[in-house]
This record gives sequence, C-alpha cells and structure tokens, in this order.
Amino acid sequence: MKTVFLCLAILFPMSVSADEFTFSAIQNASFIGYAEEVLTEAYGRLGHTIKVLELPAARSVFISNRGAGVAGELFRVSGIETKFNNLVPIPVSLSFSDWVVVSKLNTIKIEGWHSIKSYVIGTRRGVVTTDKGTIGMDTTQVNSNEQLFKMLISDRVDLIVLSKNNALKHTRNVTHKKFHILQPPIQRVPVYHFVHIQHKELIPKITAILQTMQQQGFILDAYTRYQQRHK
Repeated sequence: MKTVFLCLAILFPMSVSADEFTFSAIQNASFIGYAEEVLTEAYGRLGHTIKVLELPAARSVFISNRGAGVAGELFRVSGIETKFNNLVPIPVSLSFSDWVVVSKLNTIKIEGWHSIKSYVIGTRRGVVTTDKGTIGMDTTQVNSNEQLFKMLISDRVDLIVLSKNNALKHTRNVTHKKFHILQPPIQRVPVYHFVHIQHKELIPKITAILQTMQQQGFILDAYTRYQQRHK
C-alpha cells in the first residue's frame, strides 16, 4: 500500500496552494497598468493571482495599512512606511516617479519645494510626496487629478503638483494645452510594492522573484513599454 501511495505521489504531486491577493492602488494613476503587469508576473511565478482595488489616494493607503481584505499597496513611493508601519516595502524598486509643477504661468523657476512656497498650491489628498514637500505651505487638497485641473482652470490655485506621467496624461486634452509642465521635476522618488505585515511569509519570496525578474530584464522591458504608451 505504501508503495502504491508513493507512486501516486510521484505521478501526481500535491500542488502548491494558490491564493488570490488584492492590492489597493491610487485611483486612475497612470502607473497602475505597468505595476499590475510586473506584479501579476511575479505572483504568478509563486502560483498566485492578484487583483487591483482602485481607491482615492488617502483611502487606498488607509485600507492597505489596516489589511482588512487587502494584502498591501500595489505601488507607492518610498517613505510611506514611516507613517503606515503595517506596510513593508519590497526592496526592489519598480521604478522612480518624477513629480512636477503644472501652472498657467511659465515664469516660475523650479529649484526644489521651497521655490513654490509663495504660491497657492493644489495637491491630491493622501499623497505622501506632496504632503511632505508642501509642509507649512498654502495648499488645497482634492481627491483626484481631474479635480486638480479643475481648480487650476478656475484659478482657485496658482499651480498643482502631481506625478509627471499623470501630468502628461491630462495635459494631452485640448482644454489643458494652455498649462505648462515646468522643468526640472520638483522631486524624484523611487517606487516600491508594499505588502502588509500579516503576509510576512510572502516578503522574502516576492523579493527574490522581483530580484530575478530585474536581472532577467523583465521589469525594464515592462517599464519601457509603459513609457512608450505614455509619450
């Protein structure tokens, strides 16, 4: 009987438990498609699948930090773990994010965050990069990039700050051609995948997989395709 069982075990090995993990992400962020492609492949190599739950930025990180029904954050800039300490960054950078100033004015000289402190600034609620950069400044926060541009159109703010890719995405609209994406970027920050601490067993596994994918060139190829889509 033992011999029969052994033969069956060899012919039909027990499959690795497959789970589906849901990760929250900033609603309508241009980076979602790229990050989802990379992480679908990474978790797929572990035998798992992923889903993406898009939410307003502040709610997204709040929900992922709680870990209720969400296994972490699809992607975020480095540093959010200092405030949301249930989220563990996977130490393989998915890429970097350039943050830019958009304004009707093209005379503002960008030399870091201090160069916009005398203006009324629009930012997106729950975005750590702009929250940190504009501490002590006159800011108005909204929940979406669409609302940022509406404020700029109606002159409720002098300028807005958002990621370069999101700025490019919205300024393609004919209505927004009068806006200037000011150079250079006001800040560049690395972007990481974050896993909730309750799934700590995943962290070394997904780290190793992403390191392998990075060495194989998969991450760079996916990012190049992403850039081409957003030219």
